[in-house]
Amino acid sequence: MQIADIIGIASRFLHIASAIAVLGALVFGRGAYARVVKLGILGLLASGLYNLLTKTAFQPGYHMVFGIKFLLALHVFAVGWIVVTKPSDEARRVRRITGILGSAGLIVLLSAILRYLSTK
Repeated sequence: MQIADIIGIASRFLHIASAIAVLGALVFGRGAYARVVKLGILGLLASGLYNLLTKTAFQPGYHMVFGIKFLLALHVFAVGWIVVTKPSDEARRVRRITGILGSAGLIVLLSAILRYLSTK
């Protein structure tokens, strides 16, 4: 195993672990988890950019699916930031988190499609 392989595995691990931390903190947390959400967002942006820049070949449609996934991720980041930094009533917070979870589900689906396109 080469150093590039180790870095690639570590980057994918950081990406998945950050996503789990962000979503978990948003589902169960309020202000006490704001730092986890913010650090998770930074981890996702950094590892996602690394993963994209280290790809060597792209199948047709890859960039389109990636763009949609990225826009959904920006939705999760923005609304997640709002949930943990701006006080709001319980109904609004629940509605925002529900929207985040819907976007997160689509992100997981698009990730599976991107993985499929990467292995073709």
